[in-house]
Amino acid sequence: MNELDISILIQGPIKYYKEVVDLYSDIKNVLWCTWDDEPEEAIKFIRESGIYVHLIQKPQYSGYWNVNFQCKSTYEGLLKCKELFNSKYYIKIRSDFKITDVSLLCERFILKGEQINFLGWANMLEGFFLDYIVFGNYDNMCKYWEFVDDESNGYPCPEIFLMKRYFNDNYLFTEKKNYIVKLPLLDNIDFYWLSRGINLRDFSPKLDFNYTQKKVYYYLRFKLKDIYNRIIKNIKL
Repeated sequence: MNELDISILIQGPIKYYKEVVDLYSDIKNVLWCTWDDEPEEAIKFIRESGIYVHLIQKPQYSGYWNVNFQCKSTYEGLLKCKELFNSKYYIKIRSDFKITDVSLLCERFILKGEQINFLGWANMLEGFFLDYIVFGNYDNMCKYWEFVDDESNGYPCPEIFLMKRYFNDNYLFTEKKNYIVKLPLLDNIDFYWLSRGINLRDFSPKLDFNYTQKKVYYYLRFKLKDIYNRIIKNIKL
């Protein structure tokens, strides 16, 4: 994945670091943003694996469902990623997620463009995007994860709070196809939510993910892009 101009931000506590670290062994530009009171031995292990660790202080207020913890660790992680890597794209991944193919996931997100994008959609409470994994360019990501240490943040749930704040309440869609096709293709990728002990695919029938696009479409698109790049390179030579 070295040719992809993307920074990966692992966000949150390091409880599952032994299950997660190896997933990023062959990937550049990976940063883990977590709290400064996490165990030193675990921090050392993560750093020795090649992942940059950015330690920050916890917010004063947790907000509803700890939304301020999520926003602060993501926002400050983005700032540090920009400083260290200055990538075109940024992807935030929960620290308790084990993904079977991180590189493929990043490729699928990048195919969707620079706009803010999400792992899936929940058909609950009028509907909301899942914030477990979020992708976009630097400006969009910072806007989405802007941190304000306010105890009233996060009502009625973090996902709706963040979505309404970013989209200025213009987030409802009349037809499912208008948003589901904008989500990244997740074929051949599994997401194990370690803190819950489940595969996210099996979590709830109310969660929608994009499994509908044919794999051959992406295969051909990757191949055609590779051929095009080779032609351009030869012309320049």
